[in-house]
Amino acid sequence: MTNSTRTQEPIAWRIVAADFVTTDTGTGIVHQAPAFGEVDFDVLKAEQERFVEGEGPELICSVAPDGTFTEEAGPYSGAWVKDADKEIVKDLKAKSLMFHQEQYLHDYPFCWRSENDPLIQYPRKSWFVKTTQFKEAMLANNQGIDWYPGHIKEGRFGNFLESNVDWALSRERYWGTPLPIWVCEETGQCEAIGSYQELMQKPGVQGTEVWEEAKKEKPDLPDDMMVHKPYIDAISYDSPFAPGKRMYRVPEVIDCWYDSGAMPFAQWGFPYQCGSMTQFRKHFPADFISEGLDQTRGWFYSLLAISTMVFDSSTAPFGGVDEETGKVLPIALPHPFKHCIVLGLMLGEDGQKMSKSKRNYREPQEIFDKYGADALRWYFYANQMPWTAIRYSESAIKDSMPEFILRLQNVVSFYEVYSKIDGFEPLELVRADVFEADGGQMSPFCLASAKNSDKPYRDIKLRPQLDAWILGELNKTIKNVTEAMDRYDHFSACGELNAFVDALSNWYVRRNRDRFWSSATEEDAKVIQSKYDAYWTLYECLIVVTKLIAPFTPFLAENFWQRLVVKDSTI
Repeated sequence: MTNSTRTQEPIAWRIVAADFVTTDTGTGIVHQAPAFGEVDFDVLKAEQERFVEGEGPELICSVAPDGTFTEEAGPYSGAWVKDADKEIVKDLKAKSLMFHQEQYLHDYPFCWRSENDPLIQYPRKSWFVKTTQFKEAMLANNQGIDWYPGHIKEGRFGNFLESNVDWALSRERYWGTPLPIWVCEETGQCEAIGSYQELMQKPGVQGTEVWEEAKKEKPDLPDDMMVHKPYIDAISYDSPFAPGKRMYRVPEVIDCWYDSGAMPFAQWGFPYQCGSMTQFRKHFPADFISEGLDQTRGWFYSLLAISTMVFDSSTAPFGGVDEETGKVLPIALPHPFKHCIVLGLMLGEDGQKMSKSKRNYREPQEIFDKYGADALRWYFYANQMPWTAIRYSESAIKDSMPEFILRLQNVVSFYEVYSKIDGFEPLELVRADVFEADGGQMSPFCLASAKNSDKPYRDIKLRPQLDAWILGELNKTIKNVTEAMDRYDHFSACGELNAFVDALSNWYVRRNRDRFWSSATEEDAKVIQSKYDAYWTLYECLIVVTKLIAPFTPFLAENFWQRLVVKDSTI
């Protein structure tokens, strides 16, 4: 009996409308299998709503979890679903029910870990988090986040939030965080337990001896294991819903994406561990996070969803206290992160996503051994925007080295060779007390302390124009790199560094060779001072560049610092 008109209507063997059916091929009529397809299931739900509750069509699943037909399938019971195809076709023909038979090519899901294993969409009962209730809150939270590239906010991620569905939280696996829900064996009523301590305080707790015996047998078992399978499954307690009955934990574990999304507060043991509130408020929200494009529906979502639900302004006032009113403040949006750099995928030489199963990747150690780790780092940072997919190419990594890494190495080597010949050693020329006060950073303040030495550091106004020009370029580079990094734009920062090293090598050093090579006598005071000016200028440029490249090529930067400041020739 239907709801609207209270008319009698057959439950099964009916033709109903669905907008995904086309008349381009076939009869325009397709069979429905709601247990094995999302759109078919939606049709079933729509039909069930037309009937009085409990009287409409039921969800029929005639396939067991092992992929074989159940008794509901009659004569095909026990057969694997695909093996039964021939028998089904044979029976239909024998009963003159076969209108037409053909094979056609279409997409079909296969296991992502084993390309030869076909998958069956299968209905399973699951525990859900009602994330749809927080849809608007999540959208508002997303608006405060700076995404790189910007179109992710309203595009891939924003669209995913707009079409949000409730989160299927449970998984039917062994390893994982146990779902902390206990069910009454009599009534089926449930309780969610907030902590192990809360569980231990329940009346009539039993089963803790399972963990105690395991710990006694293996003393090195971490105490954290007591809340995992199989030990947690042994714990039961008196049911508050039915006298004399017990509460037992459900068998499911939690989706591992929940674990990753809980990281911002779970890493501190918040709110249970002593001092966790201080640590949490000190580090929350994160300045920025970064992961691959595929995480827009993975880690990025789990972080935002959990944080939005747990630290909703109406339920989690952890933002501090208003000093004037004493009112507890909510955590300000956005959280749990302020900026997100979305990385492009790393592709193999075949253009496909790198995969262990496809083996279309090269061991990174090969590049490290051949070109050094910094060569690979610089290739990633400097050759494309971070959200651009990168096709692995050893030749491209090799070709990126001469333009920056080798060029800068050559400039450092040039300075080392000629400064040694001329006995120019800044560490011996600057004042020791100033060097110590400067923290050994060789800043301009420290270098200026050598103004009264026998190889004086002079004010920029007194040096040749080329010195003033390159120092001006250096200061501009410092400004531009800092601004680029402050807006999380390492690609532009690398471009600035590349341009400066080109100017330093191909213009400053090349145009000043005569000054470095000069063999003037003590009587040629101006020529000698010009040489010292060139050394001080080049040294200052190399010191600053070494600091600027440290986030991008840390090993190269450390090598230069040891050679220029620490003077350790073994590095």
